[in-house]
Amino acid sequence: MRNRSEFMTPTEILGRLEQAIVDGEITVGDRLPSERTLAEQFSVSRPVIREALRGLAERGLISVHPGRGSFVREESGDDLAAPLTRLARRAGATPRNIVTARTAIECTAVETAAELRSPERLAELERALAAHEAAETTESRAQTDYDFHATIVAAAENPVLAMMYQAIYPFTQGMMLRSQDDADVRHAGEPQHALIVDAIRAGDADRARELMRRHITLALDLYGADIDKSLEDVLGGRGRLHLPVD
Repeated sequence: MRNRSEFMTPTEILGRLEQAIVDGEITVGDRLPSERTLAEQFSVSRPVIREALRGLAERGLISVHPGRGSFVREESGDDLAAPLTRLARRAGATPRNIVTARTAIECTAVETAAELRSPERLAELERALAAHEAAETTESRAQTDYDFHATIVAAAENPVLAMMYQAIYPFTQGMMLRSQDDADVRHAGEPQHALIVDAIRAGDADRARELMRRHITLALDLYGADIDKSLEDVLGGRGRLHLPVD
């Protein structure tokens, strides 16, 4: 029988379970053993197991359903959004910073999408473009605008790019809302969507990349002084960006 000094800590148990999930021993959708079973397996009390499971949930590795148990969940870029928004707030990130980040992600993605030219992805992109063109309110135009760009990123078939793009969703969505409120930005940017789709359909990666670069960097010329203000000042104050409270 173990003495008290040999008992595993919640952090050690969390590490063991996390490693099992990362290694694929426990896969997405699997139900973890019950607290009682895990307590017996690790020779600890149930409160220790409960603390370890809480840590897994905070890391976005599991979802806990009262009465049903704990299940391994699929990770996504959304898991990065909250901590990233906190860091951006502390760093005083600006719309210019987001434009630079989007240019790096989306120009690479659209170039790859044009090279792959997947029929399935092209069909998805056509539907996303049609949905955006049919949107009537500022909120729906901003959401379908984001969906259109996210569809292009997905068409690159690169899960890391997709997660990076999802992670900056609060900033991108906030800027799209601000752009949809600005007639000059909207009128300059909207026609470029169809041109980008045409370039992807034609497999012209260089043209697709250049069109995307011009499209995203419109904000540099048309946002005025807002481009170098903090995101919190430009978007948060207008209810377009919900920054977590430290």
